[in-house]
Amino acid sequence: AFSVLEALTKARRPLRLGEIAEGTGIGRSAAQRFTFTLRSLGYLTQDPETKAYSLTARALELSVAYLDSKPVRRLAAPL
Repeated sequence: AFSVLEALTKARRPLRLGEIAEGTGIGRSAAQRFTFTLRSLGYLTQDPETKAYSLTARALELSVAYLDSKPVRRLAAPL
């Protein structure tokens, strides 16, 4: 699942299922299962016309959680 997220991050554009499979080195079936799960969890969206997947704003929550866990951010926040 993280390979799918990384592929979309590196591509900086929506990717179709075949492009995700190729970019991650996993089979189309596995790519389909991962994209289905990530879409169900709100991390991906799929364009109904092109069928391409892209990241949603929810993916940013992972970055925010990382930043919030660092003491420097907590110390700098009041400033």
